[in-house]
Amino acid sequence: MNTREDAARTVILQALRDEVAAVTDQERGNLLGAMLSLNEETGMLDVEAQLLDKRVAKVTLVKPEATVKVTNPDDYERHVAATAPELVGGSYRLAEGAMEWLLENKPELLESITEVKPGYLERLTVIQTGDGAEVVDPVTGELVPGVGVKPKAPYVTVRYAPGGRQAIADAWRAGLISLPELAAEANRELEAR
Repeated sequence: MNTREDAARTVILQALRDEVAAVTDQERGNLLGAMLSLNEETGMLDVEAQLLDKRVAKVTLVKPEATVKVTNPDDYERHVAATAPELVGGSYRLAEGAMEWLLENKPELLESITEVKPGYLERLTVIQTGDGAEVVDPVTGELVPGVGVKPKAPYVTVRYAPGGRQAIADAWRAGLISLPELAAEANRELEAR
């Protein structure tokens, strides 16, 4: 073999890999939509993937919960200070001995730093509403200002069965799987929508 042949093979394989990646992304999107529909209709989260009547993988729909994120620190700190002062702390950062001297001689030079302890965010509850979601403190029942909800998109995971990857590779090498046919089928399904 020569360098030109090596280069050609590498370029061809890279182009094919990119094409397979694009079709895979498209199919993953189709699968996500189908899994969401199946979950809504039946409550199922898992589906077996089979090849030639053999289980090769398990596909699972993951629906992560939204997380709470501070969007306005001032509003958030004021609310927590008013409703749960035990969760608000302050601190000063100075060299040893300097704090005592400043407190005695020049307290006007000190600025208080208020911080909400990190555990407070973890106790908050996200409530879905018609307009989106709101964040509530379950202890007080109050809406918490200065925080928002960061939704997380559902996705699918694939866990191969023992020998599943090898079974797929063997079927491809034996000519039982055709990449052009898989890509064409994916494109037909997309066009039909």
